[in-house]
Amino acid sequence: MRLFRFKRLQSRLFFIFVSLFLIVGFSSFLVLSRVHESNARNKIETDLTLSANVLAKLISIRLENHSKDASILSKDYAFQQAFSTNDLETVSSGMESLKRRINADLMMMMSIEEGHKVLVDTSKSNWVDHPFPYLDLISRTEESGEPQTAFIAMNNQLYSVIIVPMLAPEPLAWFCIGFRVDDRFLRDFRQLMVPDMSILQTPVATQAIILATTLAETERKLFADCLPEMTTKKGIVTVLVNNERFLVLTKLLDEKAGIWLMVQNSLEQALQPFFKLQRILLGITFAGLLMTTWGVVLISRDVSKPLKEMVEKTRVVEKGIYDQHVTIDLEDEIGELAKSFNRMTDGLAERERIHDLLGKVVSSAIADELLKSKELKLGGEEKEATILFSDIRDFTTLCEGRAPADVLQLLNQYLTRMNDIIEINGGVVDKFIGDSIMAIFGVPIRHDDDPDRALKSALAMLEELDRFNQELMEKGSPPIHIGIGINTDVIVAGNMGSRNRLNYTVIGDGVNLASRLESQSKSLKRIIIVSEATLQKAHGSYQTEFMGEVTVKGKSEPTRVFALLGKNPQNNLVNNS
Repeated sequence: MRLFRFKRLQSRLFFIFVSLFLIVGFSSFLVLSRVHESNARNKIETDLTLSANVLAKLISIRLENHSKDASILSKDYAFQQAFSTNDLETVSSGMESLKRRINADLMMMMSIEEGHKVLVDTSKSNWVDHPFPYLDLISRTEESGEPQTAFIAMNNQLYSVIIVPMLAPEPLAWFCIGFRVDDRFLRDFRQLMVPDMSILQTPVATQAIILATTLAETERKLFADCLPEMTTKKGIVTVLVNNERFLVLTKLLDEKAGIWLMVQNSLEQALQPFFKLQRILLGITFAGLLMTTWGVVLISRDVSKPLKEMVEKTRVVEKGIYDQHVTIDLEDEIGELAKSFNRMTDGLAERERIHDLLGKVVSSAIADELLKSKELKLGGEEKEATILFSDIRDFTTLCEGRAPADVLQLLNQYLTRMNDIIEINGGVVDKFIGDSIMAIFGVPIRHDDDPDRALKSALAMLEELDRFNQELMEKGSPPIHIGIGINTDVIVAGNMGSRNRLNYTVIGDGVNLASRLESQSKSLKRIIIVSEATLQKAHGSYQTEFMGEVTVKGKSEPTRVFALLGKNPQNNLVNNS
């Protein structure tokens, strides 16, 4: 299905609708073609069967009538007297009169004696005084006692004949009465029927020949080549003649003489009314395809245009620009989608505004944590974290003689630089307490090396403080000195405060210890004081100085503390000297 994947909705809609139209149109056209061809075949087969049966019955009826007429003649007393006196001229005259009256084409009289010599032949042929050439007909009539019919060829013509005796009351002679079966006879009959028909003969060991037909001369030659195929198959067969399909029915008329009746009709001619309808349907289909294409283009444009606008706006929203609105004046699903899009961008813009405001009150990480919460609740959960406390020493003395605005400006510059360092190292500034900083590493965002991040932040804060003090001294202001305490422990992190005013923070002995270590830095005369727990959790190598065991307020057991002097690039062991 990868072949039919489109990048544009308009192309997909166009392909689907046009494909469905073509499938339905082609299927309908195919079904109609099959139905019309099936109906045409059924009609032709019915006409062929009916025509063959009617023609065979007509031949049989004509011969029966000839038989009755011959019986009347044979019982005529004057005719019998003429025959008994061997007055063949009178007999011939009577036979000629009967022949004209019954519209016969052949009438002969044969002797009753063995050999059955021809006594009278109204066709004036050379058969007189010669044996009758079809003695088996007379033999069959004698054996059955009933008139026998057959097809015979005389004088290069095909005749359908009947053999009847002349009785007085015993047989005195034999009559042979028949009519010519030729093109004219079949064409006269075809005026009553639709199909073309032919009489053909299949002599033994010779090729089949057409004796009489309603076909034109050119078609006669074409059908002559197909005769062996048609006479060897039963029922109605389809024959291709000159790239035209014909349905052909063959019916055996005389097995001994090998005479067949062949009835045929063109399937293409029978389908001519459908071909006309076919052209009309093709025209309607083409017009429908144009209208469908035009309609699909309009519909897909109406659908894809607003969707394209929303896609473009979405790409802008992906870049963090949320003040995007789409104007789609529709009351359908697309209109609802546009309204939802506008509400979504409004919500994202409001969320971003709140995030920016929170980020100025609390750190970005805490702001993200608060915004992710579906419902702000009081309480927290136990987590391991590293807490860093920093405080400016002798801040009160530093403020003496300075205007409050200058003090605030100085403090803001200092806190901004320290805050940036803490956040760069993955920490979170929990709060500013006057000139003090409380930072957390491990909540709400946890890293595998949070103790290392806290230690690196403390060292970086000292480096940044040196640069800041250099700037202050260039301006004639005294330098700033700070103290830092760091501890790692399991604390409680969460929302603290009242139901109407919350503050995300951490509490616990570990937090208090970090604050006490920052206070001890002044008495220990070191800048960064770190608990043993933090150094044990750290993965890096640092230069430290063991400061002994300190008992801080609120804890009964002493804590081993160290002064952090810097990073140790030579080995991965903590220097506890």
